[in-house]
Amino acid sequence: MGKKPTATRTLNPLPFQDLEPHRFEDLVRRLLYGFREWSDIEPTGRAGSDEGFDIRAWEKSETITNVDEEGEEGAHSIEGNLWQVQGKREKSITPAKMRKIIRDGVDSKNPPYGYILAAATNISKTTYDVFRGDLKTKGVRELFFWGKDYLEDQLSLPENDEALFTFFGISLSPRRRTRTAEIKFNINNKNKILRLLFDKDDPIDQALRHPRKFLLRDIKDRHYPDSREYSDFEKHRRWEEHDAIEVAANGILFKRREWYAYLDTTNKEWDFSSAVDLTLRKHNIDKANERRLEEYGHVAERYWRHIPQRFQAKLLVYGYVRFEDMLVIDDKGDPEYTDPHIFIDFDERNGPFSYIFGNLIQNHQAIHSVDFEKDHKRIKFFPAIFPEIKRGRTHKLADQNVQDELLKRFQSMRGESVLYSFDEKFDFLAEGDLLQIPRRQDNTDDAFIEVTHMYKTTAGEYCKDRGKYYMTTLKDYAGKGIKTSDKLTVYEVCEVYPSGNHLIYLGGRNDY
Repeated sequence: MGKKPTATRTLNPLPFQDLEPHRFEDLVRRLLYGFREWSDIEPTGRAGSDEGFDIRAWEKSETITNVDEEGEEGAHSIEGNLWQVQGKREKSITPAKMRKIIRDGVDSKNPPYGYILAAATNISKTTYDVFRGDLKTKGVRELFFWGKDYLEDQLSLPENDEALFTFFGISLSPRRRTRTAEIKFNINNKNKILRLLFDKDDPIDQALRHPRKFLLRDIKDRHYPDSREYSDFEKHRRWEEHDAIEVAANGILFKRREWYAYLDTTNKEWDFSSAVDLTLRKHNIDKANERRLEEYGHVAERYWRHIPQRFQAKLLVYGYVRFEDMLVIDDKGDPEYTDPHIFIDFDERNGPFSYIFGNLIQNHQAIHSVDFEKDHKRIKFFPAIFPEIKRGRTHKLADQNVQDELLKRFQSMRGESVLYSFDEKFDFLAEGDLLQIPRRQDNTDDAFIEVTHMYKTTAGEYCKDRGKYYMTTLKDYAGKGIKTSDKLTVYEVCEVYPSGNHLIYLGGRNDY
């Protein structure tokens, strides 16, 4: 007598072998109903006269009709196909045992049209080859082996949930209802976020026109907005302000941090400093974020601006929040943080984010953290404390004997640029010096550029990795023909605005 089946918390494995023989037969018959359209199904094993099989079934008769030239309809009925179905609860079926099952269960003189063997186990390829070969030899047209995996797959279908509960006391309906609720929850979150990020006529498959600020809050927090209640708030924040910058299929990408970085693509070396977070926020997230507005922020920027331009980079760090992790969305905010709030269950490692990654940005080109952490070596480039770089002398370009064409070049400079000297005309300039440039119009202030880096080379060496275009640029700058061996002084400069003891840098290739 079979043991009472024990219900499991998960579907796999189901204890088919614990069902008594007739209950296993009943289970197979229940699954048979949805396999084909039947005119009749007989549980012969239940009646005690199974003749080697448990169930026989007839497919519904097929009627073929046609119409003659005079419009009279004729019909031809085809008798339904007979199927034999047998169930076996064996823990294993060998090729020899399979031969015996087929030999005893199928009459070669009067074979059924179709045959199904349902078993509480799976079989090897060799055993299946015996199953298929012996049945074909006996004249069976269609044959199916329903092994343990197949039976479990069938019982996981919604239409068989009642059978699963009847025979094993398990129902997946609550799980499906839960999953349906989860999907609706995610869709509602997505639609709320899209309404906050996009105007009515904006296409949602395009990038955001402008970042949108959100306050991400820990659902476990009970002391907002008083961070003083947490002695470790700086290390483990319970709320964070971040900009949403991109919408994906299942969540939102936020810009988390922006750090000064160093990147040497030739030698594949990189570094960054976490001393000053450059991310613009209404409320500074921590001390590193505060420093961008303080004295030390100016010191750090000046140090970074004086790195050779080809090595200047930014490390932009992003965090991803899935719609399913947005437990509550408050689209109104409050007087403390007027932007929308999103409540999330923060974790110890990534806070509100399911994952975090970074991009090294240089000359508008991005290298993903997966790539630069694998292919580039991080070196110690930035100091623990940024030293202050003294401001140099200020020179008036009007006092220098420069040609009108060169003066126009200076007046059109914006952001970062480069000066070239072949004739020692600018030898009075040193790194850190300012050059005051008169504006064209009388009603505008003079402009200033700072020499952030300078070095000596030759025209050929400078153009070697830059291409022929740069040789043409050097010729235009020199106002004459030049040779690759001609000595050259390169001055890297950046447009600045003097403000008290500080310089306000006006743009650059790596400002985002």
